[in-house]
Amino acid sequence: MAFFQGLLPVQEAKRIERKAVALLRHPSFPSRDFVAGGLFGSSAIIKRCLVVLGTMLADGAAWYLPSLVLATLAWTGAFHIDPMLRDRPWLRRLYWWLPPVLVAGLLLNRAISLLSLDPAHNEVALMLSDTSGISERLQVLFTGHGAIEGALLALLLFALGAHRLPSLRQTSDSTKAFVRVRLMVHNGFWVLLLMLLLLSMDAHTSLETLPSDPTVTIASWMKLGWVVLFTVLILMSGELIASTSHMALNHETTLLFQRATLKISLALPLCWWAVLQTEVFTDDWWSRPSQRSLDHAALVVVAYSTLVGWSYAPLTRTEGRFSHHVHNSTTLALGLVVMACVLFAGARDVALQIPVVGDGWVSASVAWRLTATTMLVGGVLMLLPSVGYDAAHRPESWWFRVGVLLTLSVGSAISSFVWILLPSLLLASSILLLLPWLVEVTHLGPPLRWSIVGFITLSFLFVLAADSPRAALIAAVVISALCRATEYGFVHRWASSLSDQKSL
Repeated sequence: MAFFQGLLPVQEAKRIERKAVALLRHPSFPSRDFVAGGLFGSSAIIKRCLVVLGTMLADGAAWYLPSLVLATLAWTGAFHIDPMLRDRPWLRRLYWWLPPVLVAGLLLNRAISLLSLDPAHNEVALMLSDTSGISERLQVLFTGHGAIEGALLALLLFALGAHRLPSLRQTSDSTKAFVRVRLMVHNGFWVLLLMLLLLSMDAHTSLETLPSDPTVTIASWMKLGWVVLFTVLILMSGELIASTSHMALNHETTLLFQRATLKISLALPLCWWAVLQTEVFTDDWWSRPSQRSLDHAALVVVAYSTLVGWSYAPLTRTEGRFSHHVHNSTTLALGLVVMACVLFAGARDVALQIPVVGDGWVSASVAWRLTATTMLVGGVLMLLPSVGYDAAHRPESWWFRVGVLLTLSVGSAISSFVWILLPSLLLASSILLLLPWLVEVTHLGPPLRWSIVGFITLSFLFVLAADSPRAALIAAVVISALCRATEYGFVHRWASSLSDQKSL
């Protein structure tokens, strides 16, 4: 008791002590004999940690969640912070491990509350009863908020262990450190975004009014599988971002790029199928897109991963093949014009089909503001190569695409109108993937060139002719996959032509 009185007011310390005693004596607490006479019964330190975990978070430790947010936010500045801490190993380890330790504390607190059937815990009060068995408690843990917290922990731990990836086994220490820092930035950003989208304050506070019977149905184990699959999408997207940002320095991240491309290409069709089974892009969805937070977050993840896996990462690889081409500036300028025109036309067409937006000048104004915001963010990031961030083959183009990704992911958490851009954004990104082959490759004959131009034109008209935002989205996804397959064929044809020239 004296331990808590030195840290907390007396009444608060007594409340914590009573809660700890009730927790340890609860008949449904797992391994009760072990707790009473084993390690927990003999170690005062572990008992104190158990008590603190039982009372942390929003209602027991107001500092916990802000500390987690600030520690994770510091990861997004790992470009500068990690090198600065190189001569201070203890502080550097604290910087690395504080976010995953805090997230692990969230998960451990939830596990203790669920396994002990703490009646004040929200998921226990809403989903479980006094007679719920261990299987039901574990199902709630692995399919409820615990699944989300486990995904956040996986993102953080994956970034810390990125230098041990099999794809980097033969690379230099500098390349391994480069990839780890980039994944810390990428995954730290996504942890913050997912906490904003999925982890409300209600998930970490006790209920004031406890229902007499469970009112929420326990989710099926299938939900855990989907959480794992969408987490893999984020991980593979981070690998592609990290590998493409390093390709101008050397080719050590090529294997990482190839394996991540293969895995994300296999996962994306399944994830799109899952998202399109929901109410995404229906009239009811547009009125409150964040009402079903899991569906909303799933759309953010799959849209982001599609742009990275099927358009931007392959485009970076293609730019590396023609990095010193005389017409590379022409490709960049034409790409910016195509992006702006397709975004405005496609967004205006989608906005006209949404009742909450309006018609006429209102929809045109919304489309113009969204297009201008996207181009502005991308244009501002294009200045970063001038201050040293130029490790990609064409850094201005690479940073512009990062700006587009930021607009989609962050903007969707701020305003639902950002989703108006999604069909046209997928279409424009697919066109950008084919532009270098039209402008910079000389061995493509006129019939093939005109076929590509006709395909792009028909794709644009097909998306505009869709009678609903959902149909426009499906058409854009299919076109994006077709363009990726076409680009893959061009890569192999280009490689075979080079081998033929060498043989001659």
